[in-house]
Amino acid sequence: MKYIIDGYNLLFKLFKTEKILETQRDDLILFLKEKNKLLKTNILLVFDAHKEADQLTRYSYIKGLKVAYTPKNQIADEYIEEKVFLSKKPYNLTIVTDDKKLKDSCKRLKAKVLSLDDFFLLIEKANIKKNKISSSKTFEETEENIERLLKIFEEKFEEEDDFY
Repeated sequence: MKYIIDGYNLLFKLFKTEKILETQRDDLILFLKEKNKLLKTNILLVFDAHKEADQLTRYSYIKGLKVAYTPKNQIADEYIEEKVFLSKKPYNLTIVTDDKKLKDSCKRLKAKVLSLDDFFLLIEKANIKKNKISSSKTFEETEENIERLLKIFEEKFEEEDDFY
């Protein structure tokens, strides 16, 4: 499964601060990098950069997270729709956004869509699963088991003693 995330849509949902936009973007990228360790999937995070001078999409890669900045005169929604349209298997893509128009367009193109809240629930479930797995790895030895192992060890030790 591959997730394509509407970057500013998610950023404005998460951050309600007066921080500089670039700082918020960096914070979001770090947040998703950490959460991607839980999800163990491919994430493409798309930001509008259509007012910039770049004629091509700019990419950066951060451990399982690909960040795309749209080229001049293309907004993130158009970029995401284009990715889905050009995909050979759009049903393997999940678009993460709360933008109704983008959701409808991607559904028509046979991609899955996920609201931002549902995406956060997915992360939370992965976090709970990770915690269950790590807590189930803790091991406490019982008295009975210690006695059993000690007896086996003593028997083996005596067998070796008999050999000499």
